[in-house]
Amino acid sequence: MKSLVYLGQTLSRQGKPRESLRCFEGALRLRPGDFDALTSLAVVWLEELGDPAKALAYAREAARAAPQSLAARSKLGAVLVRNGRLEEALAEFQAVAALDPRDVEAQVRLGHCHAMMKNLPAAAGTFRAAVELQPDSLEAQKGLGTVLKTLGDRAGALRAFEAAVKADPRDAEAQVSLAGVLAEQGELEQAISICRAALELEPDSIRAWYQLGAAYLNRGRPIESARALAEAARLCPENASMRRAHGIALAHCGRLEEAVSELETALKLAPTLPDVRNELERLRRLAALEPELPRILGGNDGDLAPAVRGDVARLCRYKGLTAASARFWRSAFAGDPKLLEDGDAVHDAACAAAVAGSGRGEDAAALSATDRGRWREQAVAWRRLELQAIQRRLASADDSDRGAIRDSLAHWQRDPDLEALRDERFTALLPDSESKACAALWRDVDELLAALEPPRPDVPR
Repeated sequence: MKSLVYLGQTLSRQGKPRESLRCFEGALRLRPGDFDALTSLAVVWLEELGDPAKALAYAREAARAAPQSLAARSKLGAVLVRNGRLEEALAEFQAVAALDPRDVEAQVRLGHCHAMMKNLPAAAGTFRAAVELQPDSLEAQKGLGTVLKTLGDRAGALRAFEAAVKADPRDAEAQVSLAGVLAEQGELEQAISICRAALELEPDSIRAWYQLGAAYLNRGRPIESARALAEAARLCPENASMRRAHGIALAHCGRLEEAVSELETALKLAPTLPDVRNELERLRRLAALEPELPRILGGNDGDLAPAVRGDVARLCRYKGLTAASARFWRSAFAGDPKLLEDGDAVHDAACAAAVAGSGRGEDAAALSATDRGRWREQAVAWRRLELQAIQRRLASADDSDRGAIRDSLAHWQRDPDLEALRDERFTALLPDSESKACAALWRDVDELLAALEPPRPDVPR
């Protein structure tokens, strides 16, 4: 009988699940209730044939056949998870952890189950217990980092992912997770370097290509971003978020027709994907304007409505014409002051003015020092206007809205468009009055961010 089980396990390893099933079933006929045969059947149905319901029947029977076996209860818990029966799975994992509190794998399984049930403080406490038992446990550190990041403890998440990478430098998933936290903290060059290292380990890692593309875009390198996100979309062509991200990167490269095509695909794949419909509508308008841009820039813009001037401003920015972009934003706001109530418009205008004020852009390099200074001052003024609007919005903001505002302000602190207003390497070279105005702006941003910092959840230690 045992020989049938061994043969079945060999066939399973050879990628012959149906043949292995016949061996395990034959072993059960010879010895009903055999633990090894039942466990093997559960594994084959779950992991090789993808039938969690059939796997569950065998896993339950195996647990009944060996009620003292921690391995049987752990396997039952895993199968229950795959069947979506999380409460029952949690009970099994808790029982295993209670019977052997020093079993690191049991703590990790329990932590993952808590996380899937959205019991995040309990998950963090359980992963932390596993880390205390075994600090170099890759899975425990990754689980802890993921939960702490979700809870908003980026510093804790960073430490956990660094420990995970140290535990196994060849684990690409840990590398990408570390890069994600670094990118959120504004360490974009380091995030890019780590993503590239992850891709050397796992060239087809969709997460690594996606994270690399996002980091490049946030660093102001749209061409590299589009290349990375094209790989992510190629590897996962049915993923609407990947196609959307690739489309946005293409737009930042000025490749508007291709961008429209990608967003159209994203919308077909996921009609309810947030914001994609509005983004697609905007890009279609810009693509329609593109043939008219030379005429408009030549001075034939007198009949343009303020909203159209805003579209021209965005089109200019995508084409690398930052000074023209800032100029059209200014004329759009002058023509319709209500546009200043549109936070996205003011944000885009401030970024265009800041970049033009630093001399970056095809038409900004030729600006005089005086003109650059004026655009920097305008950028600060528009940022101030946006900050005032945020402060008014906070009066009626709920927790979700406050979180969105916090993330937006945190992005200001790492947005490459704003480096000329934020980085002391640049502001120290500005006239004293301008340098002080920039410093005051960022002090106010820091103070508002500190006030928006959520209370830390009570995480068991």
